[in-house]
Amino acid sequence: MLHQGEDKVTIHKVDLPLPERWKLEQEYRRLRPKYDEALATLQARLRVELTAVGLDPTVKCRVKSFDSCFSKLVRRVRELPGSQRSMELTDLLGVRVVCPFLEDIGRIELELRERYDVVEVERKGSKYAFHEFGYDSIHYLIRVPHEIAERCGLPDDVSCELQLRTILQDAWAEVEHQLIYKAHFSPLDDPLRRKLAALNANLSLSDTIFQEIRDYQRELQGELAKRRGELWREYHRIADNGELEEEGDADAHNAHGDRTDSVPQDEGRDRGNGGYGHSATSLRNGQEIAETLDNLLLQALLAHNRKEYHKAIAIYDRLLEHELRPEVESVICAHRGMAFFADDRYGQAIDDFSRALTVTPDNAKALYYRGVVYRVVGRTSDALADLDHCLDLDPYHFDGAFARAQLYYELGDYVRALRDCERALEIVPESREALKFRKLISNRVYRC
Repeated sequence: MLHQGEDKVTIHKVDLPLPERWKLEQEYRRLRPKYDEALATLQARLRVELTAVGLDPTVKCRVKSFDSCFSKLVRRVRELPGSQRSMELTDLLGVRVVCPFLEDIGRIELELRERYDVVEVERKGSKYAFHEFGYDSIHYLIRVPHEIAERCGLPDDVSCELQLRTILQDAWAEVEHQLIYKAHFSPLDDPLRRKLAALNANLSLSDTIFQEIRDYQRELQGELAKRRGELWREYHRIADNGELEEEGDADAHNAHGDRTDSVPQDEGRDRGNGGYGHSATSLRNGQEIAETLDNLLLQALLAHNRKEYHKAIAIYDRLLEHELRPEVESVICAHRGMAFFADDRYGQAIDDFSRALTVTPDNAKALYYRGVVYRVVGRTSDALADLDHCLDLDPYHFDGAFARAQLYYELGDYVRALRDCERALEIVPESREALKFRKLISNRVYRC
């Protein structure tokens, strides 16, 4: 007879001895719509919760078919001791969460432990020896939340198996299920087993490499974020002895008001492994690493951000000795130009920005950089021409608009300075520096 829970007959818990198949199937068909509703609600809830913390995995779900349920019940009955009075199907409801990267799984585990009643955790794959094969997967057994079970007319003891996998782990599991679980290996299948073990190892290695590449990109972007305001800081160090400094802008970190998320989108972005070399290995506690072009770039940025300009320039030199794609060469030249500028070598900085523009003539950032250096060395007309061209190429270039506003201010053209400052604020309304500068220009305009 079927287990009774809160006056409701269920299929997820079955009394022993096992009822006849037709009776179980009848109950399964009666309860299936409730299980479907509960699972769909749980799936939607998981998606909302994970999206809220910045994760975007694929969330799949399924209610186990009756044939699969019955086969599992029969198999388990044979394994249970005769004294067992009932048994539970813990995977009648199943959810699979598939993520791009290994680190995402750890973050999802934290969310599950915080938000759900976790009954059990099983880490599949950890038991395999190095010569064996099997998919890595983390299985969480959770209780369906009370409010969902109640709404769908199910008892509170309904559980759901929630599987966490990477995309590659999921692909392996799907194929393995067809090749292994739906087939029967004979003792003579060792060559096939070795092939499957090698394939599984390659997929596991690929997951690790994907994560290493992501870690490298994050570290690279972090260093680029630190580089973001260098030209602006150095300009203030050199040139701001006037009213801007008196207004408290001399210590500004960058033209975006310390917006460290405003990393140039075309600098350091991965283009087929960054376009710099062959591997992506992060620096960790000074350990020695292979000097690929990727690592040279990261070393250069680290030295640059520590204000070790001579060391950074030397590494940029080595990078530029290689044959690079034009857009990559342009980025390296621009960074070396900024290092020259910070080291007070203005002629060489101008040469590097000009080289970047020769390689990629539509490089608005290089025009902005060169315009700033022209402004420092007193070549006002050249600075204005570069900033004009920068804004023609990219009308939403905040730094170009703000720098041109300052240049017009220095030239005494307060009307144009105010216009460009307003333009900059339309692009980045929260910029503290632009807000302060607008107030300064407005005071000048009103005095006139």
